[in-house]
Amino acid sequence: MQRKLTRAGIAFRDTNAGFLIEEDKEQLDDLDDTPKRAKHVIQEDPPESLPSYPNALKCRDCEQEFTSSFLQKNFGLPVCNICRKVYRDGKYSLITKTTAKQDYLLRESELTIESGGLRCVERENPNSKSYNKMKLYLRCQVEAIAFKHFGGWEGLEAEHERREADQQAKKQERHARNMTKLRKQALASRWLDTQKKHEHEYPKELEVYNADNDEYTKKCSVCGFEVRFEKI
Repeated sequence: MQRKLTRAGIAFRDTNAGFLIEEDKEQLDDLDDTPKRAKHVIQEDPPESLPSYPNALKCRDCEQEFTSSFLQKNFGLPVCNICRKVYRDGKYSLITKTTAKQDYLLRESELTIESGGLRCVERENPNSKSYNKMKLYLRCQVEAIAFKHFGGWEGLEAEHERREADQQAKKQERHARNMTKLRKQALASRWLDTQKKHEHEYPKELEVYNADNDEYTKKCSVCGFEVRFEKI
């Protein structure tokens, strides 16, 4: 049977062959049956916030740092993807160019990036792939320009009402001009009808005898043309 010996703090194993072999420390720990005291592990508290990235941006809504997002990439707006999902049906929704023009009364130059206007993303037209791609704009950016022009929602609604009133006035003015034109055309048509040649009708009862000149006068019942004649 092999014996275990310890010399100067080093464990050896007697091989019974005239020499000792140094025991491996890990193997010695495994062979040691003496109960061991559990090690006390100290767990440090996690940091209050994650370390900042070198080029991190701060979200304008939640103020959390992020490195990239859909709104930052396409519209230059520092908003993280989480906040975009929260407000995707509101201020961060996408609207078409037609809506931006009709509802928010923006001009073409304000929707063209080459002219210094707003940025947009392009999507396939859902009606047909052969149509031009749709240009979609960020609602909050469109509202910011409209409110700057008209002073908020009330000013925008007042401008809608003013333009609608102008359109109605112009429509009534066009209608009045068209009616005047039609009346003139009708009068001209009647006058032309009176100038057309026709076969005169001289009723017998419209003949008048002039004793001074001993002649008769007859009058057309259609146009009023008069003819003087003598009876033999």
